[in-house]
Amino acid sequence: MFELVAGAEGTNPFEIDGTRVVIVGGTAGIGLAVARHFVASGARVVITGRRDASGIAAECGAHAVAMDVVDGASVESGFDVIAEYLDGIDCLILNAGIDAHTGLIDDHDLETFQRVIEVNTIGIARAMHHGVQQMVDGGSVIVTSSPAGSIAVPGMAAYSASKAALDMMVKSWAMDLGPRQIRVNAILPGIVESEMGSESAPD
Repeated sequence: MFELVAGAEGTNPFEIDGTRVVIVGGTAGIGLAVARHFVASGARVVITGRRDASGIAAECGAHAVAMDVVDGASVESGFDVIAEYLDGIDCLILNAGIDAHTGLIDDHDLETFQRVIEVNTIGIARAMHHGVQQMVDGGSVIVTSSPAGSIAVPGMAAYSASKAALDMMVKSWAMDLGPRQIRVNAILPGIVESEMGSESAPD
């Protein structure tokens, strides 16, 4: 039976009360569920997304910042706002992404293909670049990837490629940030009922 052992000073080693958390892509689905959990556990949480999330944030006790991960200026200005609000990041969760069918190779929708890569791979790298500059040493980065990064699915080449690239980026980032004792890990959830899709905001 698992038993939680208190720390040397009688504190819970898994306590996150007061932790400063940023969830990029936190206005729906997995990101929003995680935000609600962190807030309920006492963390200070910022959620980002393309949509106006002020109402959603107020409902769950988080703070909303507008950010479109495919727009460099939007990401940079968004993290400037976050810096003023949090003054440092303990945990950065990179959850933005879209899941879009691009069709079989002989009938590819190349515009959708490009959009998937821009959001799921380049967009996450962009958010990571700006976010990690505000992170404290010893912090944690959690990236939402997918089993699709290692399992081929017909008509899903763009999505699978974007997640396979993301998995390798996570491994490289973990090495890059090791000297700062910042952990970088990916989670690979299965199919989750959410609003994610080619026409939805990258949340």
